[in-house]
Order: sequence, then C-alpha cells, then structure tokens
Amino acid sequence: MQRYIFRQDMDKTVKSIRGDLDPEMFDDATVRGWINARADDDPRLAQAWVNRHNNPKQFEKVVTQLGRDFQKKFSKMPDKGATEDRDAVTAAVRGASTRAPAGQAPDFSRMTDREFQAEKDKLLG
Repeated sequence: MQRYIFRQDMDKTVKSIRGDLDPEMFDDATVRGWINARADDDPRLAQAWVNRHNNPKQFEKVVTQLGRDFQKKFSKMPDKGATEDRDAVTAAVRGASTRAPAGQAPDFSRMTDREFQAEKDKLLG
C-alpha cells in the first residue's frame, strides 16, 4: 500500500514539476532523476517529501518552486520541430550549392555573332 501511495504521489509531483514541457523530451524518469539530485543537494527537500501528508501546503510550495526552477533551466532548449526544419533547409541549400557547374564557361568575348546566338539558344532554349 505504501508503494502505491508513493508512486501516486511521485507521479503527481513529476507531472506538476514538468509542467507544459514536452513529455517525450522530459520523461518521468528524467524528471524523477532531477528531483532526486535536488533532494541529495538539499536535505530540506527530502524532509518536505517525508512530511508531504502532514504539511501539504508547505509541500505544494516546494513543488511550485521546483517547477519554476525546472522550467527556468529547461524551457530554453531548442524546439525539436524547428530544429528539424532548419536542418532540412540547411541540407537542401548545401546540396544545391555543392554541385559544380558542368565544364568551363564559354568565352563569350571571342565568339562570333552566330556562335553567340547558338550558345544562347542552347542555354535558354
């Protein structure tokens, strides 16, 4: 029963701290790991967790502050969709610009009018 209550409370806490950040990028295990690391650094956090049922208002304040800290730290990460779009455009531009022109350009200054007209017709149709 204690394990069930722990899991339920932890899931609720993780969801609250993650907020509206992408759950694919910040899955439950990642957020739990971040919470555990914070609890290792600050024993007051572990104490707030232990007393979460005895003092729910204090625990809610702690969760709210952790949520702000998490959002501040990770909300500036690049948008996955925008990054993929930018990479696709970059690849397309690089692909188009890396092809060398076929052969050397003709020396138009040395052509006769007839040769120049033939070259224009060949290039422009």
